[in-house]
Amino acid sequence: MTTDHTRRDLLRWAALAGAAAALTPVAGGSASAAPTPAGNPWARAEYIGGKVRRPHFPERRLDLERFGAVGDGVTDCTAAFRRAIEECHAAGGGHVVVPAGRFLTGPIHLLSNVDLHVAADAVVLFSQTPADYLPAVLTRFEGVELYNYSPLIYAYGQENIGVTGAGVLDGQADNVHWWPWKGKTEYGWKPGDPRQDEARARLFAMAEQGVPVEQRVFGEGDYLRSSFIEPYRCRNVLIEGVTIVRSPMWEIHPTCRRTSWCRASPSTRTAQGQQTPSRQLGQYQPADQVRARLIAATHSRGRSRRACPAGSSRPGRRRGPWVSGRPRGLPGRSGPARCCVCCG
Repeated sequence: MTTDHTRRDLLRWAALAGAAAALTPVAGGSASAAPTPAGNPWARAEYIGGKVRRPHFPERRLDLERFGAVGDGVTDCTAAFRRAIEECHAAGGGHVVVPAGRFLTGPIHLLSNVDLHVAADAVVLFSQTPADYLPAVLTRFEGVELYNYSPLIYAYGQENIGVTGAGVLDGQADNVHWWPWKGKTEYGWKPGDPRQDEARARLFAMAEQGVPVEQRVFGEGDYLRSSFIEPYRCRNVLIEGVTIVRSPMWEIHPTCRRTSWCRASPSTRTAQGQQTPSRQLGQYQPADQVRARLIAATHSRGRSRRACPAGSSRPGRRRGPWVSGRPRGLPGRSGPARCCVCCG
């Protein structure tokens, strides 16, 4: 059977192949060594995926409870997470292990060579108080750079970091916390309540006008929600196995120089087993300015079924390709969303 392709399809595939050829591989060899199979861009995507190598961590394991954490779901463990990560980093890296229990915390900031490992019977509960996510950090909202509330799990300029394990990361967002800021009645917003519209429009206007990022400072009173996991300008990031529930906004938002391996298992189900209303909340995985990224993710539901979009507005969209379970321009293929992304 032959398949007819449009000229636009062929141009898109050629562009993808060119981007792949320009890729500097993570581990030895040259990504341009193998020719692009004629008329088979998925084979090229598989080749790129094979060049991506997951980061590895020393065998050192630090139990979170050693640092004063109490898994009762009530005690604030923010300082315990910070101390454990700092000690693990200073010792040369390893795994900070969250044991069985329910651990309440504010934002978690990862450092190089540290893997946050959430054990199977562990639940990390994130604070529902927005002020806990200040001071503002360099981040992006719908792909547009700004200073805003910290993502729930964040890293800036780090290398070899991970979030792994069979446990649960619970953002505790609901129709009272975070989601009403969307400004939709189905997410708890009521006339007269604050919402993100004004700040969002102001941010997009600043980006279009070329206002320096350092002057795009948002936070309290602006109602722009945070992403869940966001490694920013990092290299070699592993996200694997964890279940993510009740995210304020985007679940996994890698904004990295080189994200070498991302095997994510985000769930859009609440802790009660009900589906999170994610179509309007935008809980998916955008690929912002990622040099090489391998994704193998299964979503129960998502906005327009996009696995890794770049963002909204022209400054957001220029950061990377819109992908619907595959690199832009590749013919569709059934199964879980799995794609290789090459961006400039």
